[in-house]
Amino acid sequence: MYRTRVLWWILLIFWMSGSLYWHVFKIEHFYFNAEAQQTSTDSTPVYNNLSINGENGFKLVSRGEISFAKSDDSANFAPVVKELDSLAIYLAVNPSSLVTITGSFHPDEINPTLFRNLGLARAVSVRRFFLRRRLPDSIFTLRSRLIPEPANKLDSIHGGIEIQVADTTSSNTP
Repeated sequence: MYRTRVLWWILLIFWMSGSLYWHVFKIEHFYFNAEAQQTSTDSTPVYNNLSINGENGFKLVSRGEISFAKSDDSANFAPVVKELDSLAIYLAVNPSSLVTITGSFHPDEINPTLFRNLGLARAVSVRRFFLRRRLPDSIFTLRSRLIPEPANKLDSIHGGIEIQVADTTSSNTP
C-alpha cells in the first residue's frame, strides 16, 4: 500500500509540472501571439502621441495625449503634464516664441460652450493650462479645425489638439 502512495505522489508531481510548463510556455505564448495579430489587423483607430514641434529643432513627444470628453471642452492633461510643463519652461526662457494651439472638433459633437465651435473651446482650455503657469496671453494664437473622423475611444476624443511653436527672432533676422 505504501508503494502505491509513492507512485500516486510521483504522478501528481509530474502532472503539476507538466501543467505548469504547458500554461507558462504554451498557452501564454498562444494568447500573446493572438493578441498581437488582432491589434495589427484591427480596424480601430491608432491613437497618436502628442507631438509638439517648433523651430530650431525644438520637439517634444509624449507617450500620451490630451483627451476630451465627447462634446466637451474639459481636457484631461494627466498623460502629458510633464511635456506641457517642459514646454512652459521653454516658453518662459524664450519669450520671443509664439505658440499656435489648434483644437479639433467633429460636426456631430454638440457645442455647449459660448465659442463658435468646440475646437476653439478646446484650444482655450489648453491655453488656460499655460496661463496657470504664468505665461503671457499674448504669445498664444488659437485656431480650430473640423475633422471628418475623430479618434474616439468610447466617449472620449483623442488627438484633439495640435501645438506648434514658432520663434519670432529667427523670422525677423535678415
